[in-house]
Amino acid sequence: MRRSFFLFLFVYSIATLAPIAAQGDLRLNGVWTLNRAMSESPREIGFNPDWVGSAPAGGSDAPAGGRGGRGGRSGGGASSAGNNAGPVRESADDAARVRLLTAEVRNPPSRLTIVDEAAAVAVSDDNGSRTFHPHGREEALSTTTMGLPDLVVTTRREGDRLVVTYRVEEGRQLRYTYSTTPSPRQLIVEAALIERGKVVDTVRRVYDRSVPNQTEAPSPAKPLSGIPGATPPAPAPAAPQAPPKETFDQRPDAELKGLTTLGFQLEELSPQAASCGLKRDAIDASLSKRLSDAGFTVLRRTSDNDTYLYVNINTTTATISQGVTLCVSRYDTFLYTHTVAKLPYTTQPVLVEVSLMHDGGIAGGGPAAHATGVQKGLEGEIDQMIEKIKSANR
Repeated sequence: MRRSFFLFLFVYSIATLAPIAAQGDLRLNGVWTLNRAMSESPREIGFNPDWVGSAPAGGSDAPAGGRGGRGGRSGGGASSAGNNAGPVRESADDAARVRLLTAEVRNPPSRLTIVDEAAAVAVSDDNGSRTFHPHGREEALSTTTMGLPDLVVTTRREGDRLVVTYRVEEGRQLRYTYSTTPSPRQLIVEAALIERGKVVDTVRRVYDRSVPNQTEAPSPAKPLSGIPGATPPAPAPAAPQAPPKETFDQRPDAELKGLTTLGFQLEELSPQAASCGLKRDAIDASLSKRLSDAGFTVLRRTSDNDTYLYVNINTTTATISQGVTLCVSRYDTFLYTHTVAKLPYTTQPVLVEVSLMHDGGIAGGGPAAHATGVQKGLEGEIDQMIEKIKSANR
């Protein structure tokens, strides 16, 4: 009887601990490398502009918000008493949070290191580390990135998934869901942009487990002894040694170190941009002056050997009601450089263009104030890029 009781305890313990061990195998721990071939890379992703849905009910000429086919809202699809109140005014902190978090979704880190413990999960990439506590309550994550405000998150576990929800601003959230697959061992990161409880955009990234190369040392040959006339076998030919791996600077923002000269190119503006008050000369002079004041040598003509900033503005107009014109501009700032590289599918090195940084935004409103809003947005983007380059060279 006693032996049967202990046998029962042993079987019960194995049955109880097995699921725990299996769950531990599905934790997020590890170093993960982005699998670009299996990941989604949408050209545009972001929250709907604040002016979407704010036109008066019945305004059939109101532009449609969002990106077609990706869950965007229709400008005239929701009518409520608040529609006549006009666009929501966001604070400078809210705007900075939107830019930061949206940029992180658009440009995912190529490498993640995750330390997953019961009470805390640390997620690190080249830009730093954030520690989340899966207790289901809001917490502040302090950041020193270019004076940005703190980020407020709520973290919880849903089975073997980790769900991290950022409070971006009033009515807007960014939700990351981290999970793993057992075979093949991969990390799945899903990002969802949520506005007023509805998902307006999603993107899915796949990361492979990074496993260091391990080579086994050959066993030493045993000498033949005690056998008269025995001839030891010829030693096996040495395995060819792999060429040494090329070393490179892996420090964060290493590609920006030593950058003191920048080309500058502002794309020509459309007639719609001019009708909304945008002036190419004024924008060009303002942005160039910010670069010069920051100590950069600004080149007006760029060649294939230059690193340069490229600014593009796309403007459209719409008549919303009673002859009132609405101007909407999408503006983007890119930092490009060139290098010679041998690509996996080429037989010899080729000249390629490389994007080092990108930031963008949307401004909407009446023609009287539209130009000022676009120019301030571009100046903010240029200032952030300047600060990042300076930080890399400190």
